[in-house]
Amino acid sequence: MELNKPLRDGDAMNDWIQLFNTETMEGLDMIRTKNAGVAEAVEVVRRMSLGRIVRETYESYMKAKMDRRAEDEFVRNEGRAEGRAMYILQVLKGLGDVPQAMQERILAERNLDTLDTWFEMAMNASDLREFERNINQ
Repeated sequence: MELNKPLRDGDAMNDWIQLFNTETMEGLDMIRTKNAGVAEAVEVVRRMSLGRIVRETYESYMKAKMDRRAEDEFVRNEGRAEGRAMYILQVLKGLGDVPQAMQERILAERNLDTLDTWFEMAMNASDLREFERNINQ
């Protein structure tokens, strides 16, 4: 069957050619046929197109959901880091007045492993200078 040939009145293949040449849902809506096979094919194409729309909508929903989870995890980690930094500062305050630069450095740190290490160092430090030497190594 040649799909690009011009349609001829009364040709039984016209409906099929029109179906295969249709590129939009509006084009499908314009196909009026008494041929049951073509009518069924039009409905199948409509369902397939609807399936594509539903799939794209679902994929968009899942992407938004995953983005939201990532955002939530980021916010949780920020909170964990801030809490750990505050505990380190509390321990260090027991050793004396914590310099502003040291406070800012500790509060700016976001790596949880680093903060855990610093907490251990703070717990074991005999003074602020020892802690500062240890975190600078």
